[in-house]
Amino acid sequence: MFVPVRAEGQAVGLLSVQSYTPHAFTEQDLRMLHALADYGASALKRLRAEHSLKAREDLTRSILASAMDGFYAADFSADPGGAIIDVNEAYCRMTGYSRPEFLRLRIGRPRGHRAPRGYHTALSETRDR
Repeated sequence: MFVPVRAEGQAVGLLSVQSYTPHAFTEQDLRMLHALADYGASALKRLRAEHSLKAREDLTRSILASAMDGFYAADFSADPGGAIIDVNEAYCRMTGYSRPEFLRLRIGRPRGHRAPRGYHTALSETRDR
């Protein structure tokens, strides 16, 4: 007995069970196999999305790591003070901090960082969202 594994209306695989006993499977077994195939399709879709996201993250990280301009990213959801979660080598050179030192800082604390006009206003608006 086999059923298609479908993702977005297209068959992406097959789920099969076999028995040497004649008439071993019931309609209920078939429904269960369909349910398992649907579950497997959802898991497969999630795994593909995770793989795609990781590939994009790797590409972005590679671009930022080789950029001549300084870059850092802060996460306000994890820490209301703006935990710095990523920084490239160019920004570390500009500020004199090592990467591990920089990642322990909060957004308002890096020395040598001169914020452009309107930066703090935009930052506080972002925090308030």
